[in-house]
Formats: sequence, structure tokens, C-alpha cells
Amino acid sequence: MNTSTTIATNDFLSLTAAARRAQQEGLNIRYTGLRCMVAAGLIRYVPYGKRIYVYYPNVRETLLSGITAEQSKSYQEMCRRHFLVG
Repeated sequence: MNTSTTIATNDFLSLTAAARRAQQEGLNIRYTGLRCMVAAGLIRYVPYGKRIYVYYPNVRETLLSGITAEQSKSYQEMCRRHFLVG
């Protein structure tokens, strides 16, 4: 018996589209926050050319379940490194 799961291709979104969808669903995240989470390794991604795609159900699960203190430190360091360093 084949027990493979099917993944909806419309759930793979660019970071911009994932941030918009999250905001529409009432989740408080912006593009820069999502980008930091990807850079910190909290959300898995697929690079495609210059764009980065994420599987939205994973993004939603991460946002709803929260992150640990250690993950938060990593997230903050990535944000500082990418957005505060000129």
C-alpha cells in the first residue's frame, strides 16, 4: 500500500507571499522577521534563483508553536548581523 503524502504546490511560497499570507491569517510577522528566521535556520527553505521559497505549513507551525530561548538568541544575532550592520 502506498502511504506517500501529497504536498500542495500552492503551499510553497516566496518569503514575501508567506509574510502576506501569515498577516492575512492574523499572525504577526513581517518579511524581515521571516527572513531572519530563515537565516537563523528556524524555517527550512528552498533556494530558486534569487528567490527563497518556504513551505507555508511549516512557517505557520513554527510561528504558532514558538521558539526556544536558544533559538531566539540565534534569531536575534542573525537579525543584528543582516539588518543593523551597515
